[in-house]
Amino acid sequence: MWIVIKYKAKEQNYLLKELKDKIGKDIKICVPKIKFDYFINNKKINNKKYLLGDYLLCYHDKFKEKKYLDMISFLRGLKYYLKDFISSQKEIKLFVNRCINFQNKEGFISQDFFDFKNSKEFKFFSGPFANMVFELIKKENKVKLKCLIGNFRLTVTGKDKLYFPV
Repeated sequence: MWIVIKYKAKEQNYLLKELKDKIGKDIKICVPKIKFDYFINNKKINNKKYLLGDYLLCYHDKFKEKKYLDMISFLRGLKYYLKDFISSQKEIKLFVNRCINFQNKEGFISQDFFDFKNSKEFKFFSGPFANMVFELIKKENKVKLKCLIGNFRLTVTGKDKLYFPV
């Protein structure tokens, strides 16, 4: 089960070590990071940032049991964990898989992670077409979307973004 943890930035390494000691070595940690370059006074500066700021995603089967969640509640470096993680498992798994798919050899998220223009297939995450995959035909403006689900053409309107790339 995936949990979302907010940690103290200076104590991240200590928290990760404590998690492995308390929960087990087979714990999975997802801390997506991006690498970017910029120039200052004609000098190229390499920088890295964590995509989620001071949050990380952590997976272990033991998190289904409350006693393990209570055990990690007082670890050094942990501010808190989000309590409503159980109802968000599906979305967390999708996000982690997307991060893994767009990682380069160095472990950084590539720019394609943020580029939805190259995607042709999307999936609705809410509404009457939830979890249905569709092919984007045309995006007319911010609120009108023409798509193809199987052999059916569909026009969807709405202010909220109800889909994400597959």
